[in-house]
Amino acid sequence: MNSSLLHSAFELPTDHGRSIRADVRWCPADAPRPLVVICHGFKGFKEWGFHPYFGAELAHAGFVAVSVNFSHNGVGADLMSFTDREGFRANTISREAEELERVLDFAHDSNHWLSRLVDTRNIGLIGHSRAGYAVFTVGSRREDVGAIAGLAAVSELNVEPEREK
Repeated sequence: MNSSLLHSAFELPTDHGRSIRADVRWCPADAPRPLVVICHGFKGFKEWGFHPYFGAELAHAGFVAVSVNFSHNGVGADLMSFTDREGFRANTISREAEELERVLDFAHDSNHWLSRLVDTRNIGLIGHSRAGYAVFTVGSRREDVGAIAGLAAVSELNVEPEREK
């Protein structure tokens, strides 16, 4: 396998007038490779912490790694600063799951270069922190997802504060 890392990006529009932003990392190969979609957690983003390094390591291991910024994660146009407070306030866990579905559907779209890189019968999902909910929910209902992993994923969603019980 060639070890030269390639990197590109794409944006997907949402029904909410915002965009899902994603980075794609892969190493050249003669055949489509398994796809791994990496989802950030609460107050996270695709350029935060370990995400870029993790995507690169997965690519060197023979995967096509897609790191996702959900559309309402709070990160502004510079992709590094938490400046979109309005978007962050409007974010929901179910919106993140819907957007992950959108990314997976996009990987199947034969009109886009990404579909030529990936084996869409061999998809894995990785969710950090709160994104564990999205990857386990979406992955459990899709036949094209064969592996799901949570990194410090939430074990339950406590949407009702203790004082209101």
